[in-house]
Amino acid sequence: NTHILCQRAALAESITIVETQHPRKKELAQVLLQRMLAFRQELEKRNGGNPVAFRVGLSGPPGAGKSSFIEVVEKMLTGRGHKVSVVAVDPSSCTTGGSLMGDKTRMTELSRDMNAYIPIVLCEGAGYDIVLVETMGKPLFQFFVVFLI
Repeated sequence: NTHILCQRAALAESITIVETQHPRKKELAQVLLQRMLAFRQELEKRNGGNPVAFRVGLSGPPGAGKSSFIEVVEKMLTGRGHKVSVVAVDPSSCTTGGSLMGDKTRMTELSRDMNAYIPIVLCEGAGYDIVLVETMGKPLFQFFVVFLI
């Protein structure tokens, strides 16, 4: 479990670096993303050109049950040996162009599951084979999620 926690901490730090607006850290973010993309391409090559992860987009209005649905599906998938990443995106943020939402508070079982992680390229490179992308149900956001999956 300590090894998994270290991996999750490194992934969390990588996500923070990639999302930063700090000028010096942006350079590090570029290097990190370039290496991760190269690593993912190598994994896809070894996988016969197939994607390394299966991506699913979910969109709906607040209170529609997206988080509840994700938690049930995640539990089923991790029970079958998959590593699941949940990326909850709010593309409405005008300062960053999008942000990760804090759904971990609503997905209590998910937050305790060592095979699931809440923040796409970094998660895939870290070995998550299923990425669930959640966003709000406004038409623009539904359009946005198509580009993420």
